[in-house]
Amino acid sequence: MEEAKRAGVSFYEFFPERQQWEGGYRERNLKIAKESDVLLCVTVKTMPDGRLKFCPHCNTTEHVGSGGCWTMKKAEERGKRVELYVVGG
Repeated sequence: MEEAKRAGVSFYEFFPERQQWEGGYRERNLKIAKESDVLLCVTVKTMPDGRLKFCPHCNTTEHVGSGGCWTMKKAEERGKRVELYVVGG
């Protein structure tokens, strides 16, 4: 979101109703997948403390798993254009 603002790219921001997966983030992320024309997911290779070196959504150790990656997969299932960017060492 911060990068989209900086680049002058238009976007809508969706907020979860609750700060929990069910009834909150999951539903918000599904709405993002549905409403997006293009979905860009920016994630990290590893967490700062080295945890979570595996993404169950992509079945890879190339980046950590995240709600963003899960949402990207849901958008992809809907035929949306998606792009994944992995940052960090």
